[in-house]
Amino acid sequence: MDIDRIKKDEDLNQVTDLTKGKNGKKRVQTYDLLDDIYGGTRSFQEELGEKILNLVVRDCGIEELISGKEEFFLYFGKVFSDDVFYKERMEYFINYFLLDRPLSGTSETPFDKYYKEAFLLQTEENQKKWSGFYQWIHSVWMVERVDRTTLFVKDLINDQLQAVDLKDERSFFGIKRKDVFQGVVLFFSNFCVIKNGIIIHPSCVSGVVNQYIKNGIEAKKEQKLSKLDQIKMLGKLSNCSLQATRSKTLDPRVVYSKLI
Repeated sequence: MDIDRIKKDEDLNQVTDLTKGKNGKKRVQTYDLLDDIYGGTRSFQEELGEKILNLVVRDCGIEELISGKEEFFLYFGKVFSDDVFYKERMEYFINYFLLDRPLSGTSETPFDKYYKEAFLLQTEENQKKWSGFYQWIHSVWMVERVDRTTLFVKDLINDQLQAVDLKDERSFFGIKRKDVFQGVVLFFSNFCVIKNGIIIHPSCVSGVVNQYIKNGIEAKKEQKLSKLDQIKMLGKLSNCSLQATRSKTLDPRVVYSKLI
């Protein structure tokens, strides 16, 4: 979503934007911000995210969302509305905005500040689904084993193995052992789920990605990677993915080899 200008409409969800495709042609469109990303149906994850976004716009204005998206493009690479992976990247942006990026002038992320208020605005059914939630991790994950209803994934940054359950109508069709993806995993009292919006890296570069992360951790020696260190690391991987996906002739291994 390449936004030249956004203005607030009467409904917090409604914005008017001027967009450009990669061919440079402008298209004027008014749409529901979350419908544009998620479609008409929301999962319990997306319902909460939508309510938090509305609260951010209520208190901080739509400009906060625009600033967050511009910052996201700087770290993770710019995407356009006619990219085939646009929807997934915008879901990834929403995760970054809600969970990783502090609101302007504060140390709190939108999730930190508005979770409790947004929780109470949900349906009783969705409140029950969120009741066991206790943490989230945004990282790079390698698939160690695939079962019919479970993925066993290794957090490459924190060096931990997790069992991710098939919940919330998600499907792992096509994912195989040693595949690598980056994104958010949500932890509940009796299960874990992958949050919508992930970046899957080509299987042929799994070893390079793993080595890049190891090198980054070793470079810090005894120090733990800071939040900014992790965002920069995830951002470089994201940019490699964009370049490899957009190129019709370049071998992904050549693109990712620049990391190490």
